[in-house]
Amino acid sequence: MALVGGLVATAVIVAGCSASRPERAPTGAPHTGATASAGRGDEVSIPESALLRSEDMNGSPVSSGDSVAPYLQPPRPCADTRYPSDALRIGVRSVTATFRRSSRVSDDSNDPVVVAYVALYRPGGAAQFLAEFRAAMYDHCKGSVGVGAEPQRWAFMGPVNPGLDTDTLWIDVVANEYADPGAGRATRTVRFGMQRVGNAVIVVADLGSQSRDGDIKLIANLLGAVTQRVGDAFGSG
Repeated sequence: MALVGGLVATAVIVAGCSASRPERAPTGAPHTGATASAGRGDEVSIPESALLRSEDMNGSPVSSGDSVAPYLQPPRPCADTRYPSDALRIGVRSVTATFRRSSRVSDDSNDPVVVAYVALYRPGGAAQFLAEFRAAMYDHCKGSVGVGAEPQRWAFMGPVNPGLDTDTLWIDVVANEYADPGAGRATRTVRFGMQRVGNAVIVVADLGSQSRDGDIKLIANLLGAVTQRVGDAFGSG
């Protein structure tokens, strides 16, 4: 991928599909991207063991990720968007952990912070969500994160291997952030993979930092592990 003006330039590699456009929140609604709480769904319990585990993260503890990167739960490139499929979501769980690049006990601020999110839908809902997500991406929506942050840039990435089908998406989110009013602008790139398996949608993201971009190989490995566990727990058909 090429760098253009300090931002990641990526190519759209997933064919578009017909879908109704996501609905925007009423004027004056909070523009936070944290709309995951709307229609989250609590009918089906998803065990944390179906997501990331400490052994996946080189021994780092795994904790609840509900408040971490809410714009990825589910992913919303249009920050104030409500998806019609929100009403079909019947279960959700998210966790977060720091991936230790070595066996040391102390954390390094440059170690990847990973978020894993799983949502279960009524039959047809997971496929509908992916169609709605693509429609939002093709609308070139730009979400935002944090008070005073500039809009994010969302773009499709190339696949890790050519065998991935259109139920697996790889996304860059380039965010311009302000640490404090006098610090100037800092750019970081969040990278995440999203996979549909049966009636579930799985997201695994490396949130990156101001000194490094998200690690696509790391999230590909973790996404594969979580996808297998969710498929075993809830079926992949």
